[in-house]
Amino acid sequence: MSEMRRLHYVDNLRVTCMLLGILVHVTTLGDFGAFGLVAEFSDMFRMATFFMISGFLGIMLYRRYGTRRFLGNRMRNLAVPLISSLLLLNPVTLLLVFRYHNAAAWPDAGFPEVWQALNGSIPARGRMVWHLHLWFLFSLIAYICCVPLVSGGAARLAAWLSGLGLMHWRGGVLVPSVLAFGVTGLIVTMVVLLRLAGPQVSETWLIRATLVYSPFFLLGMMFFCSEFLWQAAQRVDLPLLAVLVLLMAVQQLVPLSGTIEGALSQVVLALQRCWISFALLALFHRWIDRRNDLSDLLSRSIYTVYLFHYLIIYLLATLWVQVLPMDKTAFVAISVATAMAGILLHSLVIERIPLLNFLFNGKLVAQAEAVRKST
Repeated sequence: MSEMRRLHYVDNLRVTCMLLGILVHVTTLGDFGAFGLVAEFSDMFRMATFFMISGFLGIMLYRRYGTRRFLGNRMRNLAVPLISSLLLLNPVTLLLVFRYHNAAAWPDAGFPEVWQALNGSIPARGRMVWHLHLWFLFSLIAYICCVPLVSGGAARLAAWLSGLGLMHWRGGVLVPSVLAFGVTGLIVTMVVLLRLAGPQVSETWLIRATLVYSPFFLLGMMFFCSEFLWQAAQRVDLPLLAVLVLLMAVQQLVPLSGTIEGALSQVVLALQRCWISFALLALFHRWIDRRNDLSDLLSRSIYTVYLFHYLIIYLLATLWVQVLPMDKTAFVAISVATAMAGILLHSLVIERIPLLNFLFNGKLVAQAEAVRKST
């Protein structure tokens, strides 16, 4: 695949996945009725699609720059914003989360109470997890470190699959199903290994998420290595959908033992993530493969938006509940305001101050200027 061709629909889909994260985390503020289903819907595809795109872009950059430059650039772009956000944003965010959800019991809570909630010394409502939404950066860093090690294997596997006569039957109609079941098999294997490792490992979110999403990153790498697989997978695939519907019917209608039910749930979720990701790639390729001022703005600012959005959400929510109820109107207002605030923060502050651009985007002055001129 041509390394220099800009696939606007891929970038637009990446941005969409990250923006959807705002809606997901706004649902943590309260009960919003049907709007609360956005978190369940998101779990069916958002991070799987994001990591698939990350794998695609990751091997592209690796082949373009070579091992040393690739790892140096990616570590700066990922590790510096991660450390900056953990140290500068998350403590304040966690304090706001704790106060918002535990105001009745701890009206004057400070950082000592937050620390006690994090280590389990006191009970607390709300999502009191030290990394919050930043877990995806830990996973990305792990995947990026593996790219030089597995790129050759990914290319050989992609070439082998592309050479199978079965994959070319009727223009590649079986490609989405074969890839989806391959990914599903890897995920089920990961889950089994996690359980064998014991609860201390399997219940650690960073470890579990990194392993379970790794097949999607690998699939993205394979897509870059094979134009045929990349194009053939991008479809609203009816055979795979039929299999999904059948398995979901079995879930609902057939009594199953706990172990079999759990395994089937993992299979259905993995297939859902593949099917929706492939369908989204096809739809974005068909309808949103374009670049304009808005897409450029979102592409430049989305990293800042995602790093700051949890803090902005709880800051806005804290102010909102002083005068208005936390209802569906609040859900819409806070979601929109968070996205706009993040974009403005990047455009008016982060992007214009070299130190902040380095801390929260991992960009050096020359790199930031090159990005700005290219857009």
